[in-house]
Amino acid sequence: MNQEYLNPENIEVIEEIELSKDAYVIADERVFALYKSHFEACDLLLLRAGETDKNLAGVERIWQYLSERGAGRDASIHVFGGGSISDIAAFAISTFKRGCRLTLYPTTLMSMIDASIGGKTGFNYSGLKNHIGSLYPAEKIFLYHDFLESLPADEIRQGLAEMLKCKLLDSELPTFIMSASETPDIDCTLEYARYKMHICMIDPWDRAIRRLLNFGHSFGHALESLSNFELKHGDAIYLGMKLAARYSHDQGLLSKKGLDEYEMMLSGYPLPAKHFAYLDRYSSDELLPLLLQDKKSGSRLCLILPTDDGIRAFESVVF
Repeated sequence: MNQEYLNPENIEVIEEIELSKDAYVIADERVFALYKSHFEACDLLLLRAGETDKNLAGVERIWQYLSERGAGRDASIHVFGGGSISDIAAFAISTFKRGCRLTLYPTTLMSMIDASIGGKTGFNYSGLKNHIGSLYPAEKIFLYHDFLESLPADEIRQGLAEMLKCKLLDSELPTFIMSASETPDIDCTLEYARYKMHICMIDPWDRAIRRLLNFGHSFGHALESLSNFELKHGDAIYLGMKLAARYSHDQGLLSKKGLDEYEMMLSGYPLPAKHFAYLDRYSSDELLPLLLQDKKSGSRLCLILPTDDGIRAFESVVF
């Protein structure tokens, strides 16, 4: 992993997209349909966004695209898409000829402040989310405001879940409007992206403070898998934060007052009413095997839990 790319200054807001005709470009097919003029001169590979195609077959399509075009190890590959596209494309690029140059253009709010930041790549395997992956930071991450303007409300909502998590971790981050019908300001988005990158720069190997960014994710990834990815990532992480708070209270780590405070802070998220059923749908026995398979757990289960003294990491927590 090239740690010099884990730098908040490597994330920039851009006004225009400029691609040379010989650029290697991988793009979400929906982004291409909306912004064809940006890609007119490019021979590009189009991928379908979503978790169902985020698999080894998708990785092989990217390897094939680069191989057929004779891409060398010094090739610069430009990736346009949300979290699923950036995860799978960055993994393929990290392994093609032992790694090519990578530039990311995240096209969703979630990918701007989470998926594109910190170099985590991966694809789903054997029914488990991001079970195979690598650490491979992009040289540059460009935030283009027009991409946010074209997002549907449910995609904006997914990014709001990640922003809410970051705000719970650091109250000094700017306040944002918790509404799926209003796009966050691009400068606010940049600040949240740079916040996460700063954490990754301090702890590149995810062994200390960076682990806190996993708040809500272990439970959330389990819910995603059990729902067969019917739950979108941000919604699952939101529910995962609620489950983490309840579990922490059950374990005596969070008081009833603390639990009520977390529930209040989480209450503004615009989750569709039907998804609240997931909070009580699965037993601990059903969740535990998936929690143990989480990519951020080692030989022992590690959960990020809210306590009366703040959000902390706990290892070997048992049901």
